[in-house]
Amino acid sequence: SSGINAEYGDTAKVGSGCTGLIAALHLVWAVAVNVCSAEPHIDACLSEEEMLLDWCFKNSGLEFLTSSLVGCQAFFKEEYYVGRVHSLLTSLITYLPLRLGEIHAESK
Repeated sequence: SSGINAEYGDTAKVGSGCTGLIAALHLVWAVAVNVCSAEPHIDACLSEEEMLLDWCFKNSGLEFLTSSLVGCQAFFKEEYYVGRVHSLLTSLITYLPLRLGEIHAESK
C-alpha cells in the first residue's frame, strides 16, 4: 500500500498498550475518507478504508470511545467534545450504514 493510508495503517503495528485509542483514530480516519469519497480527485487514497474499519472494529474502537471517552464525567462538561463525537457517530451512521449492519450481524 502507498500514500497516507499506508502511513496511517502502520499505527496498527504499535504495541504501546493504546490499542483502543489507535482503533478509535482508525475509525475517525475511515469515516473521513468515506465522507471525502464523493470528491473524484482524491480517489487514489481511498482504497484502504475497509482495512481501517476492520482493524478499528476488531480492536474495539467504538468501545474505547464509549468507555474511556464518553464514560468520563468531564466529557459532558465540554460542548465541543460532545459535538465532535456526535458528528463522528452521525457520519458513521450516515455514510457507512451497510458496514454497521454487517458489524451488528457479526456481533449476534
